[in-house]
Amino acid sequence: MVDRNSIAVFSMHRSASTFMIDFLRKLSKKSGMRHGHIDPMLESQKINQHKPVRHISPGYAKKLSPINMIYGPFRRYLPFPNIKDYNAVMVLRDPRDVLVSLFYAQVFSHGPPPDPKKKAVYLEKSRRAKQVGVDKTVLEWAQNMVRIYDVYMEAQKKHQIPLLTYREMVTNFKVFLRKFLDICDLSEFYDDMLRFDRFGVKKEDAYAHKRQVKPGDHRRKLTKDTIMRLDNKLGHIIRWLNAST
Repeated sequence: MVDRNSIAVFSMHRSASTFMIDFLRKLSKKSGMRHGHIDPMLESQKINQHKPVRHISPGYAKKLSPINMIYGPFRRYLPFPNIKDYNAVMVLRDPRDVLVSLFYAQVFSHGPPPDPKKKAVYLEKSRRAKQVGVDKTVLEWAQNMVRIYDVYMEAQKKHQIPLLTYREMVTNFKVFLRKFLDICDLSEFYDDMLRFDRFGVKKEDAYAHKRQVKPGDHRRKLTKDTIMRLDNKLGHIIRWLNAST
């Protein structure tokens, strides 16, 4: 097999990241590369997926290889050493839609972790979110979203990492796929990967993991006042996403 630069895909929770796991696994098999699924890797390094990550341990960094690996999707930006040696790409969703999706996952579709302490925290968070409703919850969670996306913005500008959007992935997969594979230097697998165009949801189901996929969900679920307040907090991120794609 010809050596290829490793690929690192950085994304977010509630941004088709579960779809991306399956997609990257199949891409690794087609290309002869190995897939490094993120969740066990994060767990082994005790990296909190719900907070921004500014540093990774030297032990974790040593496990990363710039050759013949497909890493991801990381549900946070991780500061890889020598990131320019990788074919890195960000796939990000409108943070307002992420917040709405996180609310529905927390209250309806996801269950608590088995660990007793984590379970208690999770259930209290779910109880609180259900009690106050989606508008107040997304406003309470918005500042943490700002911190996470700010790390993405800094990294993208510093390292010139290509940025693709969830919107294009779910509304124009053929164009998204072409861009994604070109970034990864794997364009010869375009026809093989086209079958992953499967984002249709006939009817929204609050209890389903894939509740709905249409961009702009915040406009359908939140009040005008909440949207205005989110826009004030997240405006610089939204402008960056729109300008970079």
